[in-house]
Amino acid sequence: MAHGRTEITFGPGLTVLTGPNNVGKSAVVEALRCLTSNPAPRHHIRHGAREARVTAVLDDGVEVTWIRREKHALYEVRRPGAEKPEEYGKLGRKGAVPEEVAALLRLDPVEVEGRARPVDVHVGNQREPIFLLNESPAVMASLLAASTEAGHLLDMQKALAGRVRDEKKREKELAARISRLEAQLGALSPLPGLALRVERAEELFAEARAAGEALPRLEALCADMRRAAAGRDALAARLAPLSRLEPPARPEAVAGLAVWLEERGRLAAAGERARARAAALSPLAVPPRLADTAGAAAALEGISRLRTARASGEARGAALAPLLAPPRLADTQGPELALAEIARLRARRGPLAARLQGLAALSAPPPAEAPAALAGLAAGIERARAAVDAARGAGEAARGAEAACAARIRAALARAGNCPLCGQTLDAAAFLARFAGDAGPEEGR
Repeated sequence: MAHGRTEITFGPGLTVLTGPNNVGKSAVVEALRCLTSNPAPRHHIRHGAREARVTAVLDDGVEVTWIRREKHALYEVRRPGAEKPEEYGKLGRKGAVPEEVAALLRLDPVEVEGRARPVDVHVGNQREPIFLLNESPAVMASLLAASTEAGHLLDMQKALAGRVRDEKKREKELAARISRLEAQLGALSPLPGLALRVERAEELFAEARAAGEALPRLEALCADMRRAAAGRDALAARLAPLSRLEPPARPEAVAGLAVWLEERGRLAAAGERARARAAALSPLAVPPRLADTAGAAAALEGISRLRTARASGEARGAALAPLLAPPRLADTQGPELALAEIARLRARRGPLAARLQGLAALSAPPPAEAPAALAGLAAGIERARAAVDAARGAGEAARGAEAACAARIRAALARAGNCPLCGQTLDAAAFLARFAGDAGPEEGR
């Protein structure tokens, strides 16, 4: 019906199920009726399910299960410790309950003399009057006389009468207590005015406490104000002699100088690190001068290419034997190294020239006054000028190295004479002018 899987644990005394309509309250009662009377199949199987199942767990741990399938019903009894349940499937007729199951449940209806059908004293139908109120006095008397629960009903009546007496007595005691409390409240009628004054006093006390908590902050604020006034007087005393001084000259643009100062700081830090390293390495012997591995790597690569070319050339040599031998190739490693050296020197000359051009626009700094900050700035400017001079020297050295490299290239081309590939005469001026044009106007000069 309305329950896919529901478990209800009954408490001691009375158990009440509440809720809105159509949530399954009556289905719980119907499940108990199915367990005790095995009614004819109607609508007990939930839609989409193959069977309906109701299980009752008794106080002694025995489980009694009623199972309704589409064509038949059966009971299962599982006792504590048993591996398999006891099955009762052959019920004989509709509505029959096995005697063993009825003896375990003890919920049989009561046979009453003068009534065609027995009375169910355990499960009531929905929308019917309270138990026995719709029966005649003779039926009620017969039922009470025949019922095994008559003693329990009499005990319940006695208990109910005792509870009624106790509740009436308690009601009188409560009424007397209410009268005493009303008399006490009448004597306390002036208390509202006192309560208002007490409330106002509590508010004033809270304000006074807040003001007291604010006093340390106010004292600290006053002390700060006194210290600020003392500092202001001291600054005014220092400002009086300085007011007679002439205003300092307007400084020139120092954007480039700031860059140089930052570079100077970086170079100074690098110098300190270098000096520390030199001091640590001074006890060591001078390492041997390393050979230029770039040329060796290029030579090895050239050797590999020559070996490959020789392997293919030997194959061609047999076919080209009648032909004249090609002219011997000159060694081009020297000019290549010289060109690489020229490119490196030109790359260094460009940044140095840009730095010199930026520093050339700077004017001499104004004469420094007595303050120590200007004196330190002047000293920094002098050191920057020294760095500029050093950069100029490095530029001159780079130009000298470039000229020496060009001389070596001219000498190498003069020794080679003609190009070993095309046979044309090697012109040193045209060769150098070609690479000088690739570097830009400034570097070309």
